[in-house]
Amino acid sequence: VHAISAAMLSLAAAHRKPMRLAIETAKDRADPQDSFYGKTLKAVANTLEAIDENEARAPAYAGTSVEDYASWAKLKP
Repeated sequence: VHAISAAMLSLAAAHRKPMRLAIETAKDRADPQDSFYGKTLKAVANTLEAIDENEARAPAYAGTSVEDYASWAKLKP
């Protein structure tokens, strides 16, 4: 994740803007590896915890958000 977000977080920091990293939970046919579709809430929580630990030092990092509430709400525990 850090390899993907590092450039965006650096750009946000350069502009002194906070930035949230959004997670995808809907089915993504174009990039299925980029979505939590079909994963459990526990798996999502574990990944988000790791993201928080890795990105906490980035000045612009302001947490995470969910891109699509409806698909997130359908994830199983």
